[in-house]
Amino acid sequence: MGGWNKLFGAWSLLLGFLFYFAYGILYTGWIDIGVYSMSIALIGFGLALLMAANAPEGDENLD
Repeated sequence: MGGWNKLFGAWSLLLGFLFYFAYGILYTGWIDIGVYSMSIALIGFGLALLMAANAPEGDENLD
């Protein structure tokens, strides 16, 4: 369930962590606000998509 959400969520999460560690290793810039903001945006978006994919289905009938 939630195929595309899980796919994009997992890739976004992975890219967020990879971006942070790759930038930190290549440029020794572990304390950089731009890297933080980009990484947090990717990781947050990935977590939100994964949580949305795993959320239980709501009631169909709203009576």
